[in-house]
Amino acid sequence: MADSTVIGIHVAGGVLRRADMVRAEGRTEVKSLTAIPFPARMEGGPGKDWPVLNGSRLVASMPAADVMSRCWALPRAGENKLRQMVTHQLEADLPVPLEEMTWGYRRATGASDGECVVLAQAVRSERVAGYVSNLADTGIDVDVVTTEAEALTGLYRFGLKGTGTAAEALVLAGANEWLVCVFKDGLARTVGRIGVDAERAQSACRECRQMLGGPASAVKRIYWCAAWPAPELAAMLAEVCAVPVEPAEVSEGLVSPGGEPVSAAQLAEYGPAIGLGLAWPGEQREALIRLAGREEKAAAEKAGRWGRLLNRPWTWTAVAAGLLVVAAAIHVGSLHFQAKRMQETIDRGLTNTTGLDELMPKIQAAQRLRDYRIDVEDICATVCAAMKDSITLTSLQLSREHRLTIKGTTKDPKAIFAFADELRKSAKFKNLNPERTSPGQGGDFVISVELTGVKKFSTPALRGGK
Repeated sequence: MADSTVIGIHVAGGVLRRADMVRAEGRTEVKSLTAIPFPARMEGGPGKDWPVLNGSRLVASMPAADVMSRCWALPRAGENKLRQMVTHQLEADLPVPLEEMTWGYRRATGASDGECVVLAQAVRSERVAGYVSNLADTGIDVDVVTTEAEALTGLYRFGLKGTGTAAEALVLAGANEWLVCVFKDGLARTVGRIGVDAERAQSACRECRQMLGGPASAVKRIYWCAAWPAPELAAMLAEVCAVPVEPAEVSEGLVSPGGEPVSAAQLAEYGPAIGLGLAWPGEQREALIRLAGREEKAAAEKAGRWGRLLNRPWTWTAVAAGLLVVAAAIHVGSLHFQAKRMQETIDRGLTNTTGLDELMPKIQAAQRLRDYRIDVEDICATVCAAMKDSITLTSLQLSREHRLTIKGTTKDPKAIFAFADELRKSAKFKNLNPERTSPGQGGDFVISVELTGVKKFSTPALRGGK
């Protein structure tokens, strides 16, 4: 397998951290780890001050504060149906109109029967554009912009030993800040930061306990990774959270240039950047939640070029003429091909009509149903819609001669004729005759009307036939 160079770029606390990694044959070597202030424009571009290896892939994560995350248990469905369900959920849950957001989602690695757990993440489109612009000013043209949760998921799933689908937490304890992430079903449910110093270590442990008590209250263990040896701090965290704290063990496939495993201090400082390199699609891994990148930019530039091209009348006239010639050629070729196919069929005597003969009775039955069927429900709905409030219907009779007899009673004689006028407006009736059957004000009435749009049987022998 050819080498694949991936560069992970993680921005947090005004610092851009970069991890240059080479993946080959199931092993990932961390070539270098560097950090610079951000944002900071670099003179000379990436080729001078911020070198990018030829053929490398650049993956960056959006700042966590800009990302809105939602997690739902949805019915199992195909990809198109699932995306529709996620779209509807986001429209209902997000405080910002969905058309102003850029979003993506990821399925859980484990789920119960009949449902799947989905993590959806969304960012305002203007913030994505601003972040990509800031990276470009630094000389970085990224292939993919994703989220910090995806970076930590890559580190958790592909960079550490012993992880699974149970509820677990990862703590990257830096010198001044802890990065805490709670995982369940392989998804990053919660990502948070805790400011820490020597005088408030116990307070930091209590804040960590609050994070663990959120969406994943049944956390089984905490993986601990510190920038300096601090066994007493890990013991304090285990006591406060009442959860076992274990040192994070780096996977055997994640090594430094000398072949040694990446150290805990390097993971605590550059864990998300390393996770971005590990999460890059490849080796049968799932696709990242994609918010922006080089492919989207290329598509926009291509669309812009087409727009400029079509603004020139002589150009699009020539294009239209060319397309017309191509369409004519395709049409003539298609006619020639079909004529040839028909002639070959006739020559071989393959005019087999067995399938059509079998289908004809069904076609004729459907035709008869359309011609002779009386839609009783539609007739009743039309009559009820035209009926006035003062009228009470006592009978609806439908004869074989397609005549409808409507009987009812009312105290308002005018209502009978108003009812008849409404029925005349419908194209379903003709030859409508209202009659009052009782003297005095109102009383009983009968309306006789003939149905339209329904064929009569030509002879009595055809009634009930096929």
